[in-house]
Parts: sequence; C-alpha cells; structure tokens
Amino acid sequence: MLWLCISAFFQIATSHGGHSHGDEPSLKSADIDFIGKSYWSESYFERCDQRVFELHDNPAYICARFMIDYSWVDVEVLSKDPILVVFHKFFALHDALEFRKYIHQKELKAMSVVDHEKDSQSTMHDSRRANGTWLTHHENDITSKLFNFAQRRIPTLNFDAAEQWHALSYQPGGHYAPHFDFLDYPNADSWDWWMKEHGQRLATFLAVLETAEQGGGTLFPELSYAVHPEVGDVMLWLNMEAENLDKANKSLHGACPILKGQKTAATLWIRISASFHSFKTSRDGPTFNITQLIRPYGIRPPDNYAPPDKVQRQE
Repeated sequence: MLWLCISAFFQIATSHGGHSHGDEPSLKSADIDFIGKSYWSESYFERCDQRVFELHDNPAYICARFMIDYSWVDVEVLSKDPILVVFHKFFALHDALEFRKYIHQKELKAMSVVDHEKDSQSTMHDSRRANGTWLTHHENDITSKLFNFAQRRIPTLNFDAAEQWHALSYQPGGHYAPHFDFLDYPNADSWDWWMKEHGQRLATFLAVLETAEQGGGTLFPELSYAVHPEVGDVMLWLNMEAENLDKANKSLHGACPILKGQKTAATLWIRISASFHSFKTSRDGPTFNITQLIRPYGIRPPDNYAPPDKVQRQE
C-alpha cells in the first residue's frame, strides 16, 4: 500500500471515495445484517465509506513532520475542530504485529458499555459488538516498548495519566455505534478513581494493529467521513473543548461494521490532568495548541529536504 504526502492525503475526487484503499464495496444497510444494526442509520453507513477530506485553510497543517530520536514523525491533520490527526507508520510493522499476536493470546471477552449518568455499571449492549481486554502499560516487553515509544514521540501529552491499554478485536459483524469517549457523570459524587485523580479523557490514542479486508473504518459523523488507517498507524483525537473543558460534540465517532476479515486495535485514553498546562494556550483565546502536537519542538525538515511524492509502506 502507498500513502501520499499532501497530494493524495487530501485529494478532492470527482467520484465517491476519493481517498481510496482498494476496491471495497460501498456500505449500504440493505447489503448486510448484524446484531445492533438498528443503531446505524443509513447516513452512518454511507459515511463509513466516505473518504474525501476537505482542504484546511492552513496548508501547513495538511502534512507535518518533526524529529524525535533521530527519526521523522509524519502527521496527517484531518481536522482542527476537534483536533484529529493520523501519525503514519508510527509503530514499526514488526512491533505492531507482535502486539497483535500478544493480544490474541489473551482471553478476549465480549465488551460492555458503561452508563455513568445512571449507576456506572457495565452492561452488554447491542450498540457494541467487540471482544477485548485490558493490559497494563508495562505488562510485558511489547506493551512497555510501545507505551514508552508513544510517550517519547508525542511529548506534548503525558501518557503516565493514560488509562491502561484497551485491546479490541472486531470480527465480521463487529462494530461500535457512534459514541463519545468523553464521560458524562450526573455529579461529582459519581466520579470514579480516574476522574478524581486525573480528570476527563482529553485524548484518544488508537493504535491500528490489524485492518479488516472490508469495512472497519473509524467514522466521525459530524465530520462526514471515516478514517481508514493502516497497520502501524496511530489515530489521535481530542474529546474536549478547550474553552470550557466540556465535551467536544464533533468528537462523536464509531467503529464501522466489519464486512470481511477482522480488525485489531489498542487504545489509550489520556486524561487531562498532566497535559493541561503543556497543551492549552490562551494566545488567541482558549484553545488546544495543535502546533505543540504536530511539531512539539519546532523541528522541521531541513530547507533542502524535498518530501517524496510517494512513500512505500513496509509489507
């Protein structure tokens, strides 16, 4: 597979699905049936296949890179409201595959949902059909290696305030209907330990370890497209507004249904407590500083550096 810097990241196509990842069929609700289908509207299905991204008003944000540990980090900015980026080839392919192998050696259980507005109890729900487990940051060599690697490569966020690795596997028919990672509580008395100690889920860090043959993108309905990363890529988005630290309504997202194959991913939810002051700025009013995320040290390629039109991904 190829990914193109700038030219194809945000190509504006004349046909549906311009940011193509192969000859995949368009998602139509009449074509498939699965448990929890009622939580997916027809427009959600159509957007799961939508891969044309709008150009930003600042072209410098389209494709950025900075250097950490003598290696370039390539970042694709998909949205500034909320901040949504893809770190391409973030993890080496062999590390991503080793992490995936470890996850599938674990006992994966059907995932539940938690309603913090009621009793904060986990319940099985048809809106979420996935298997998964929790892994500590330093459970073994590969979880520790990738956790430490992520902290070094994204120094703006403090991963020490992240929840444990949440490993997920989606089989055919698996999905997670659009939802928020921001946690709603009726009052402070209902806060759990994480909320009391580290605050809300500022950011979601999603590492892609296996992609489905068909389906399985990450849908952002309010942005009208789905993101289809590749193995080793990392998606990162914010769940909070900077001004009032409330829920970012455009962060609504879902795991599109799997049509063929399976999808494996690992998530870290990064809490706001240890990242607030390093990431928020008031220069132009309360905002989260995207520059700190995509160029944390202001390191850019040398003046004579010319990015290739195409970058060959490892197979």
